[in-house]
Amino acid sequence: MKKLIITSTLFVASLISCNTSTQLSNEELDRISWSAFCKDFGYNEKADANNEKAINDYLDAWRGSVAEEEAFNKLGINLYN
Repeated sequence: MKKLIITSTLFVASLISCNTSTQLSNEELDRISWSAFCKDFGYNEKADANNEKAINDYLDAWRGSVAEEEAFNKLGINLYN
């Protein structure tokens, strides 16, 4: 029983460390951010990629906002590691 508990603990710890040590590129973070923004603001991720209003809303109201940080947190992405 003790061996099972130790093995389970090590397994869970390895999963946690794998999740937190993953480094995403700036392009991946931008794509994830844009996708979350579109869902939150009702834009179409692909169709509005060249929409000037959508891009301005993204830059003015989303980038660096608490809402963007919360969206990353929900996905398990910590930008400040």
